[in-house]
Amino acid sequence: MKRTRLAGVILTAGIALLFNCYLAKQGYYVTKYSCSAHPIAKTLRDTSLSAERRQFLTRTLAIRKFAFDSIGLTRNGNYSTWVKIDKHYLVDVVAASAPDTFAPYIWHFPFFGGFPYKGYFVRKDALAEVARLRRKGFDATMSPVNAFSTLGFFSDPVYSFMAECTPYELAALIIHEETHATVYLKNRTALNEEMAEFVGETGALWFLRSTYGDTSTVYREALLEKADDAVWDRELGGLYDSLEAVYKRNIPREEKLAKKDEMIGFFKRKLTDHYADYFRSDRFTGIGKANINNAFIAVRMNYYSDHALFEEIYKRRNNDLAAVVKKIKRLKKLKRGEDPVEILRKD
Repeated sequence: MKRTRLAGVILTAGIALLFNCYLAKQGYYVTKYSCSAHPIAKTLRDTSLSAERRQFLTRTLAIRKFAFDSIGLTRNGNYSTWVKIDKHYLVDVVAASAPDTFAPYIWHFPFFGGFPYKGYFVRKDALAEVARLRRKGFDATMSPVNAFSTLGFFSDPVYSFMAECTPYELAALIIHEETHATVYLKNRTALNEEMAEFVGETGALWFLRSTYGDTSTVYREALLEKADDAVWDRELGGLYDSLEAVYKRNIPREEKLAKKDEMIGFFKRKLTDHYADYFRSDRFTGIGKANINNAFIAVRMNYYSDHALFEEIYKRRNNDLAAVVKKIKRLKKLKRGEDPVEILRKD
């Protein structure tokens, strides 16, 4: 299955290193990578640069420029540098939930509030946290993540493994994270992710259509990738709704858990045995082996649950993504007690 673009904003607390050992350790890696980053513009002047790396870095700068100039995201120093690392992803993100409800386990951090996930640069630390949560009776999951936003505390680099991304994945990733760097609402994880996911995916298609044309192979392949993502979200959302209905029933807990196992098993078999009826690419071929539990499902719902809100805003603005971003940016002036969703719903 594809790696998620979950924005591990909890790792951004470089200024909070004195408060807790976890933040100190993660902050060490953030600082290390930031300080060892190479300016992309300077790297591109190196005549010995491989064609593959040149294409990757040139595309990164083009996406970055498009995000600022054509979409209207806030201009910053992000993705103007790159770092070579010996990994194929950046961090492992841990999430947890009650086994018989979708109530998330929340971690709290200085300055940034509560988050339903926690990221680790060192995998053994993530595995230890998963084991701790499972001993306490929680459903827990761990996912490799390609990027996160430091919300302006650092200039986020691109990493060498991102060259493995398709043009659509790279554009969606960068624009997603730049949306977080543009607008971030404390203690509103789901809304933050829904905004970034919509702007990232839609902005990636805008970029590819503008750069390569709407009849190009790269653009048509991106449409297939986005379509597969939509199918996955639809099917997983259906599973979420079905499980939620079971959890709300007045039946013994053991019966709820038994029905949960049965429903998840059926879900995995259905998509595995009839894969070609659902997906056009091989991005989700690992469904049968995935550890799907309440935490796994709830994390994805942070991205998907109110996607229709942003589709509605987009349509009301004649499919103008820059106009949507302009509206989203107004949330930076949110007053105490105001509901950001209600503000977004208003014209």
